Amino acid sequence: MTELKLDLHPSSAYRIQPFWFWNGEMDEREMERQIREMADKGLGGFFICPRQGLQVPYLSESWFDKVRYAVDLAAQYGLEVRLYDEYPYPSGIAGGEVLVRHPDAKHKLLAHRSARIADGGKLELELPWGEVLYAKAAPVDAASGEPDWSSAVDVAAYVGNLQVEQVFQKVGLTAYNNKRYFTYNPRKQMRWEAPSGSGEWQVFAFIEEEVGEFKYYGTFVDPLHKEAMRTFIELTHQKYAEALGDRLTAIVKGMFTDEIGLLGHVPWSPVIARYMRHKYGADLHAQLPSLLIGSGERTSRLRYQFYQSIHELLRDNYHLQVHEWCERYGLDYIAEVPSVRMTTQRYSHIPGSDSGHEKLGRSLEWILEKSAYSLRYNPKMTSSLARQLGRERVLVECFHSVGWSMNLQDAKWMIDRLAALGINMFNFHAFYYTADGLAKHDAPPSQFLQNPYWPHFRLLADYTGRLARLMSESQSLAAVALLDPTTSFWTHMGNPFHEFRYCGGSEAERLRLERLKRDWAYAAKTLLRSQRDFDHLDPELLADADIADGAIRIGDAEYRVLVLPPISNLEAAAWRQLQRFVEAGGTVIGMGLLPYEAIDEWEEAEADTREWFGLTHATRHRYWGGEGDASSLQGEEAVRPTVRMYERTHGKGKALFIETVSGQDLEEAGAGSALLALLEAAEPAPVLLEAAPDRGAFLLQHRRYADDSEWVFLTNQEGHEQSVTLTYRGRLAQEDAAVRALKLHLADGGSEELPVRRTAVGWAIELAFAAYDAHAVQITPAHEVADGLRLATGAHAPAPGRNCAADQAGTQPCKLTVSCADAWRIAAQEDNVVRFGEFKLTVGSDEQGAAVVQVKTFIDQCADLAATSRLPYRFEQNFGIPMEAKLDYPVHARYETSFAVKELPSACKLMMERGAISGEYGIELNGHVLTAEDFQPERRYDYLNQATDISGLLVLGHNRLTVYVEVGRDWDGLVGCLYMTGPFGVAFDAEEKPIIGPAQQEAPLYGGVQVGFPYFAGTLSYECELMVDELPAEGEFELDFAGWDVHFHECAEVLLNGVSLGVRAWSPYRWSGPSSLLRSGVNVLEVRVTNTLIGMLEGRYFDCGSHALQPVNHRER
Repeated sequence: MTELKLDLHPSSAYRIQPFWFWNGEMDEREMERQIREMADKGLGGFFICPRQGLQVPYLSESWFDKVRYAVDLAAQYGLEVRLYDEYPYPSGIAGGEVLVRHPDAKHKLLAHRSARIADGGKLELELPWGEVLYAKAAPVDAASGEPDWSSAVDVAAYVGNLQVEQVFQKVGLTAYNNKRYFTYNPRKQMRWEAPSGSGEWQVFAFIEEEVGEFKYYGTFVDPLHKEAMRTFIELTHQKYAEALGDRLTAIVKGMFTDEIGLLGHVPWSPVIARYMRHKYGADLHAQLPSLLIGSGERTSRLRYQFYQSIHELLRDNYHLQVHEWCERYGLDYIAEVPSVRMTTQRYSHIPGSDSGHEKLGRSLEWILEKSAYSLRYNPKMTSSLARQLGRERVLVECFHSVGWSMNLQDAKWMIDRLAALGINMFNFHAFYYTADGLAKHDAPPSQFLQNPYWPHFRLLADYTGRLARLMSESQSLAAVALLDPTTSFWTHMGNPFHEFRYCGGSEAERLRLERLKRDWAYAAKTLLRSQRDFDHLDPELLADADIADGAIRIGDAEYRVLVLPPISNLEAAAWRQLQRFVEAGGTVIGMGLLPYEAIDEWEEAEADTREWFGLTHATRHRYWGGEGDASSLQGEEAVRPTVRMYERTHGKGKALFIETVSGQDLEEAGAGSALLALLEAAEPAPVLLEAAPDRGAFLLQHRRYADDSEWVFLTNQEGHEQSVTLTYRGRLAQEDAAVRALKLHLADGGSEELPVRRTAVGWAIELAFAAYDAHAVQITPAHEVADGLRLATGAHAPAPGRNCAADQAGTQPCKLTVSCADAWRIAAQEDNVVRFGEFKLTVGSDEQGAAVVQVKTFIDQCADLAATSRLPYRFEQNFGIPMEAKLDYPVHARYETSFAVKELPSACKLMMERGAISGEYGIELNGHVLTAEDFQPERRYDYLNQATDISGLLVLGHNRLTVYVEVGRDWDGLVGCLYMTGPFGVAFDAEEKPIIGPAQQEAPLYGGVQVGFPYFAGTLSYECELMVDELPAEGEFELDFAGWDVHFHECAEVLLNGVSLGVRAWSPYRWSGPSSLLRSGVNVLEVRVTNTLIGMLEGRYFDCGSHALQPVNHRER
């Protein structure tokens, strides 16, 4: 075992690999610049991601020319390349071409209609246009109020079609008539009369209809259609192979597939019924009411077969085919997809998830709850699967839709959390080729060179690369598995493509499903927030596991304890493995509810599990609140009044069961404490954590290297400081062996030895955490430590993090205090900005209908005008088709706004994006006309920014800015902001209109929006004098910023007398330096604060208190 050395420069494989959105013209000079910037800032590579806004025909020879150019440049700069397999997304449609080849593969939805009819009543039921799969009427049992499906009658013959829209047209086929009557828009309609004297009836109809109005192509493809998916591979993957040749295997590392799955409230495909008939002999169409509302004794089995069929079809017809193609070319298959169960991603070489979309300030509890129910959004599910499949890497697509206020602190906080949940490959969404025009609104932000913090991005890139390497070259030591209850959600009609949202027809059943989900999430959150690491385990993988010596071994995973959350069923193969596991010495802990539904050949689930766990009663009645209470439970030891525990020995192992009082949730009953106590008895935790004030703020990852050394990663996910005692009592400390602790500095690649002290339970290490801080600690045997290892006993060891020289001398570093609340000299390192994002819009000559609108497409602005303006319409009609009203283009639109000038600036420019105005336009400033030819390229945040000098056009007092646009399409108009830039200050009048005045000279040092710079995006410099009366003789000094803003989350660089003390892009914001930098008397201290684009692009700021975006002109200081 050797001391771990962190790479100062981890290889490309471990570094950030973003989606590079190809969303513009893809100019090769700009492409090269961006690739060079990625390499310079420490990225490992990129995914070529065709995206909306692309101006190069997808999959054309022009497209492949750009791809070859990018791939060759990436190789030149040492970057890896991966290919995204769709334009835009979800995968599977090849930019729409698949449906051209396979019109039969259009995605279908299952629609359902029902109605109750009184005795002898007449029904007219309108149905969607599509194929009627089932139409029956059943008499309603008077006693139960439920339909009697055994007596149902087929009413499909009573369904026909009607044209439901009336069309009049002024056209004729002869000179004698110019008026015609047509009908349009077919609908199915059922007309049926209930038999007289037969009582009430229930009618059910199921219709298979095509997907309509889906994004990008208006429809989508059926991913279960095997031939269509083979065509998708031929049109996309194989074309890349032909176009790239040797580059594909020499430079390209993998293919990424995104979000493919079934749409709809109930997942559906025509393929499912054929598959179920072949595999199970089941007639799905005949049993659709049972599927939806749970009628019949074999509902659970039917629902299991339905979802298991979808799982197998999606896995084999899509994922397996792509996997086999990637294997042929030696590429990694990376999938970030909704799954039916965990093993839907069985064929991923790099399993993927979609998580990390929050701003700093969300509580850990909120985040874990939000992601708990999704096989796609829960990173713990994906990292568990990767470990069980023996995959070295596990990817997260992160940060989409966090918005333009996202900063490097947000990113680092989320990366820490994702790593603590097992992720080791970070795919940022996204790096935009351009943020011009509407492109900036594509699930922002772009974390790329458009953002002011880009010059400091290498800090995050290096940190992430070091952390990802540590994670990738070590193995999790989690010895606990939490069985995944997906099949129980299936039988309660939880849709796995939509976080198991209920898609059945019974409110009582929906409540039962929510109870199962809630209890499962509670068990997982209890383990995570108690720092008891675990893996989720799909029963399908359990069935394939090796059972020996009291362990479940799957891939790289080994489990000694298996926890069963409340489950209503279990597959027979998994049940047999569970029994073998306990017989071999393992421990199984059941919670709340044991299987009782028969979903396959295991018919006696309830009786078998009850006997095996040593119970005398059926758990379902007490779990669902049907019978039993605390007083009725006798003879078992009480952990709490609301919890009972049962124990039974089988062979070398134990089966344990935690039962709650009738109807109580696990959380209500406090079952988490019982679970943790049983785990500690069965498999003592190798690492213990004590924290003040909040242990529940931490996530922990404990891992082992190939050389048998271990390391612990701890992240404080909340916004307060914490004092932590980490006690190690794992394998390296057996038989009272001493250990060594080394803190690994992921930010700079260094390390420092930590004091350890012996306690009654193990070796304790003291750690101090700032808000949102994280530490990595390596553990090795003490006998391998070089001379000088300090082992403390009894009292606490010296505080970690102290300078070594100061410790030896018995002195603390000199502390220099400066007040943030004082008046600091302030100056912008770039021109200040005024943003114009709101205009009064007048269409044509309709002055009375003018209204204030935001910059966006004209059609969206018209929605704002609809109530007040007389919009110009034209009416069009094709033969036999209903009349359509459309805006009568071209439309002349006038956009007006105003501002005040209190002091004329020395220089001023009008700036905008090239795509800010769509359509022919002209601009007037105080009556002076500006045209497109007046603007020249001027990069501010995007290479398509452009500006023109307006210094001589401003006047003191009132100024008016007008934009004239000839709008010819819905998406024309003033779609982006206009800006004025210059060395001025910005304030607001009583009507919140901007005032340009003298630049702000002084301000306190704080985060967020600064007075005088509400829209500013860039770096502000704060300066003050620091008096030092007596210079320290030697050593270091520390800066103490009294009153530091707790909501400061920007990048900050501190300079003392012109020498940089470093950049801090996240907490802790602390600086120190050698005393030789100090001068006797006056010292100049400068703090450079770099923010994000949120103020400039959106005119808003993120308010930490409300956790929401607020207008910058509402900010008060």
